[in-house]
Amino acid sequence: MIFSRLVAKRRISQGVQPSFFEAWAPVLADSIAVVTVLAMILAPIFAPVIDGAETLSSSGIMILVAVYVVFQAVLIVSAIWAVRSRWSDEGEG
Repeated sequence: MIFSRLVAKRRISQGVQPSFFEAWAPVLADSIAVVTVLAMILAPIFAPVIDGAETLSSSGIMILVAVYVVFQAVLIVSAIWAVRSRWSDEGEG
């Protein structure tokens, strides 16, 4: 979300229209960064569940929902910036 926003704002201010891959690569980078950070934070919480020692409690389910919401928010905002960087107003006028 942060990386794709920075790259897109710079491209928009310079008037550069990136290719499809150039616009969406920062979205992929943001996604990988969020997954990595969330995995590091949540690994100790879900280690007993993965080992089969415990079942997933309601608090664990709430944590999974929170992770899903965060991940989706990052993807949506990153995608918006990717689309903005490729947007062209040539049809208007």
